[in-house]
Amino acid sequence: MLNFLSQSIKKFNEIKPKYAYQVADIFVCKKTRKTKVLLRASHERFVFSKYLEEIIADDNFITLIDQKSIRALTYLAAVEKTQPQFTIVAQRIENDNVIFKIQKKGARNLVEIPLHDFADKIELINQLSKEEAYKIGYFIGIADADKENELREKIKNE
Repeated sequence: MLNFLSQSIKKFNEIKPKYAYQVADIFVCKKTRKTKVLLRASHERFVFSKYLEEIIADDNFITLIDQKSIRALTYLAAVEKTQPQFTIVAQRIENDNVIFKIQKKGARNLVEIPLHDFADKIELINQLSKEEAYKIGYFIGIADADKENELREKIKNE
């Protein structure tokens, strides 16, 4: 009888899920535009969602999910961190000054930033895509070249 009981416990331990939660789905929340993970409790039909960064930041919760899922979630979080946080939505020229309309990822409102203000906002430039940062650098270079040409003309005329 004892032998049968120990064998039954062994089989139960082999059959039962090793992790408390399984990743059911990964999606982008329409409201916050952040990545959410749909998790299912292994023993029940209970399903809930958490933000990706909350899962990755919680060391205790990570131990409740299998290693392959954690590896995938960590990779996804790393990719999300390297993506641009801001994007240039529009640009216009007003009184010989270029003004950019910039939108933060997930936000609805636009911020207008004149070209000459970007010199003080290096962190913002780093959070743009490479192409958009290049575009701003190009416009700054053109503006500096124009100022230099104006200064040369002024010196020649004196």
